[in-house]
Amino acid sequence: MPLRQEEYFWEEEVVAQQPTKTKEKPKKKSKLKTKVFLGVVTFTVALSIVYRYAMVNRINTEVIALKNDLEEINMLNAQLKLNAEKNINYEEIEKYAIQNLGMQKAQAYQIEYINIDKEDIVNNTVTNENKNKLKEVLLSIVEFFN
Repeated sequence: MPLRQEEYFWEEEVVAQQPTKTKEKPKKKSKLKTKVFLGVVTFTVALSIVYRYAMVNRINTEVIALKNDLEEINMLNAQLKLNAEKNINYEEIEKYAIQNLGMQKAQAYQIEYINIDKEDIVNNTVTNENKNKLKEVLLSIVEFFN
């Protein structure tokens, strides 16, 4: 039996003498993985932000171009209206109205002139009625909460 005890002690000494595995290597690997992951996430976020700014810039450029086109079209439209007004021949319009539409010039007895005061006073009773109804509704709401 003494041999067994020695063997037993010897095994303990062997176990005690064996170098213990350190867990630093897995931590270094996990730290490296974490750093790589954070780097990839940061790069992805930065890339998406740059992409969004590029899209906004492209849309703004399109808006500016369309506004410029609209201004040009409005200017052309105004020029065409002026040209149309210059080219209107009232004699031809009158001739067309008389011959094709059967219209006649107004006779003197058909014309009646009226005088209009400069101050045109209109009583807007609809607005006053709406104001009164609004006041009634507001008063009923206030009374409800009191």
